[in-house]
Amino acid sequence: MPTPTFRPREGPNPPPSHGPQIMNAIALMEADKFDQAISVLRRVLATDAANGHAHRVLSNVLLLKLDRRPALYHAQLALKHAPAGDAEFLYVLGRQMRQVTEGEEVASVFERAVTIDKAHVGAWIGLSEALLFCQMFHAAVAAAERGLAHHPYSAELLMNKALGLENMGRADEALALLTQAAHGPHAGHLSINGAVAAMTNYAYHVTPRQNFEAHRLFGQLLARATPPYGVAPTLAGRAEVHPGGRPPRLRVGFESPDLRDHAVARFFEPLLGNLDKSRFHTICYSTTLDPDEVTKRLRPLASRFVECPMITDHALLDTIRADKLDIYVDLCGLMAGQRLAVLYLKPAPITVSWLGYPGTLGVPKVDYRIVDERTDPFPTGPLPSSPLPPGLLPRSPFRATDPYNAQELATEKLVRLPECFICFRPPDADPGVAHPAGHARAHSGPVFGCFNMAKKIGDPLLALWARLLNAVPDSRLIIKNYALRSASVRDTFTTRLEALGIATRTTIEPPNQYSRDHLARYLDIDIALDTFPYCGTTTTCEALFMGVPVVSLVGRSHQARVGFSLLCTIGHPDWCADSEDEYIEIAKRLAADLPALATGRPALRQALLNSPLCDGPGFARRFEHALDSIWAEKTAKPA
Repeated sequence: MPTPTFRPREGPNPPPSHGPQIMNAIALMEADKFDQAISVLRRVLATDAANGHAHRVLSNVLLLKLDRRPALYHAQLALKHAPAGDAEFLYVLGRQMRQVTEGEEVASVFERAVTIDKAHVGAWIGLSEALLFCQMFHAAVAAAERGLAHHPYSAELLMNKALGLENMGRADEALALLTQAAHGPHAGHLSINGAVAAMTNYAYHVTPRQNFEAHRLFGQLLARATPPYGVAPTLAGRAEVHPGGRPPRLRVGFESPDLRDHAVARFFEPLLGNLDKSRFHTICYSTTLDPDEVTKRLRPLASRFVECPMITDHALLDTIRADKLDIYVDLCGLMAGQRLAVLYLKPAPITVSWLGYPGTLGVPKVDYRIVDERTDPFPTGPLPSSPLPPGLLPRSPFRATDPYNAQELATEKLVRLPECFICFRPPDADPGVAHPAGHARAHSGPVFGCFNMAKKIGDPLLALWARLLNAVPDSRLIIKNYALRSASVRDTFTTRLEALGIATRTTIEPPNQYSRDHLARYLDIDIALDTFPYCGTTTTCEALFMGVPVVSLVGRSHQARVGFSLLCTIGHPDWCADSEDEYIEIAKRLAADLPALATGRPALRQALLNSPLCDGPGFARRFEHALDSIWAEKTAKPA
């Protein structure tokens, strides 16, 4: 997704009414004198309550002060009193409003702007972005195409079109579109190449080497586009001032836009809550625009929790460097809200990537990436927790446990944790693992299900699932994800399913509003199907929590091996397939005994809860050892 604007700015043209006062307020805002700016604007509105310009600038100032509710109030008044026929006014207002309200309301503002001025490229970009943020992907593609009709060389519109296609499950098509642009009119374009790199995680026919090269190229372009800033901190003298070379408390910072109700927080909290505070001073840098109850729960777990939304890269870099960290951990990678320029500019002497992104970043100067022995194996190969059952089918040219050197696919040095590279916090909502007594199954045959994001479900994967349904008589499939809230996306999925002949055997549905209802839907599923090449993480853990086995196809890159890591960690490497044929055979074998699956749900949940995957204290000790090893390696004196 596109990264939101961090500090919305007003245009340079003075408004017709109370122009000098409003321009003075803008100057005060630009100088970060927010309270003075507010006073000026309130005086204007006291005599001219219908001044749309004053309401808009006041909304902007309040937004920069993080007073979100009054910022929205004045933005809506600005919209009510918007000057007629002023597309630029609406464009600037829309950019502000997307920070504080839902995408559909913002989209309507940009739609008004392009109705007035069809040549306003910024408004077309804003419209397609707003539709992406509210997951109206089909509409986003249509808006981007309408904008491209007027501005055929707009990189931003092209990228928004591709993002819409990707999120509709058409990752290969989206990647082809951007790859052509990256080799043509947009060669060397940083955002286009970043999107290409990220999309290679989803495309079925991209090789691990191609994925790596795309990320490495992006990193080179980022380095070229990011000028030096300030003095990067170094380790010079740090180890020498402490006995044994290690400070009593290593200062470790974690930065993320997702320290909120988000999958990243679900896996970060067990670490943050269990790190030894006597040995590690932890500082969280939260750039989220939407703090919530999860944010509130995380705050006291850190030694210090810094909330820094609406802040520039340089301001964030200054903030982090002032804290004199020893190690900085990026939890975002190339995902939405990324701050890779900050990471490249070295906010701390040692920089680490972990958790938020499923592979190498390709960014120079990032020292380490924390993974595990199964997601990113040694040349000698990872070891499953128990032997794979022999003789299921003839194997593909490689097995999941065959050795290969994952380090060759990373620009960072890999630090491999024993067991799994993440730790799962089970959800608070718990509908239980069984229907109430007397509940009748809605369907007598086996029910497969996948609740992963639509962009992980490409045509080759749907074709594999069609083979599975045809191989298992009377079976059905349930697909549920956020993109399916859109009727047009549902229609697109239905067309794809019809082409495979499985539309009548597949239920597609939007997500449930509440977590408990979402989890309860697993009660109607016998076997969960993992996606490929980008495996599920949260969805796999949730399925296991609900006692549902997961079948995963294993590849030779990190994002294609997360399911392997999770399932081996709970003792089920037998649910991991080395080929499409074996994927089908494993699912068929499980589907052959539905009563055993039903009665085995409580035991499967307990296996998850008793495993290292849910052992917060144990995971924290392993992570601490990794940080200590990183510090020791970086501060070791040459022999």
